[in-house]
Amino acid sequence: MRWFFDMRGIWPPPTDWVSDFWHHQLSPRQLLEDALLLEQKNEHRLVPQGWTLAVELKFSLLIPFFVLIAKNGIRWLVCFAFLSLALLQVQYFLFHFILGIVLAVLFGRRPDFGKGVGSKERIMIFAAGLALYTSNAWLGSRFGWSETPRIGFCITGIGSAFLLAGCLLSPRVQQVLSMKSARFLGRISYSFYLLHILVIFSVTPVILRAIDWHHEVGTRVIALGSTIAITILVSIVFYTWVEVPSIAVGRRIAGLFKRARVN
Repeated sequence: MRWFFDMRGIWPPPTDWVSDFWHHQLSPRQLLEDALLLEQKNEHRLVPQGWTLAVELKFSLLIPFFVLIAKNGIRWLVCFAFLSLALLQVQYFLFHFILGIVLAVLFGRRPDFGKGVGSKERIMIFAAGLALYTSNAWLGSRFGWSETPRIGFCITGIGSAFLLAGCLLSPRVQQVLSMKSARFLGRISYSFYLLHILVIFSVTPVILRAIDWHHEVGTRVIALGSTIAITILVSIVFYTWVEVPSIAVGRRIAGLFKRARVN
């Protein structure tokens, strides 16, 4: 932030959204709050998408309980979700986690689930998923979802569930997603998610200044391609030297708890 962030003199000019970030020095306490995901107002100052990590952390701790409820039937899980949202005022992101567990139950417990679905039905499922997932872009402003984002988030969540169901129902899509290149991108996808905005903020402006070509479409294409390529390279390094060692440490710690429990 201190050494690289500079949006001055780039073309196309930065949007208001980008310009709102990284203009204030952070105190050690603020940095610690961001690092430990303690910020409660979804206002992460250094890594803007950090608010989603806090949501994931909270609900991931509850997933084992959701799975236990789901063993008694999906209906119980759905009832629990509605009661939690309505009575306990749990964050509406619970809805998305419940959808994921429902998909896992349907396709994990029942190997023959959806075997009778034809190609036309699969295309319809994909089309419905794509329409719902992108609904914020073409319906959000019309229905005022920007003022009540939970509605838009829930609808896009349903769209995501349809797209995942379509992938699970389509052998051809599964073949494509099982290719080495797709699996490689999947392995580094979490690092890509963590780092992409940092690259956009610190590297993309340098690329735009270096291009200095006032052809809007061409400039955007070159900047986008360069940003994606650099983010992939940085993600490979981050995955290799941060993610994999951290996963290994986590497994060792889990192993210590497991051995202590056995003893």
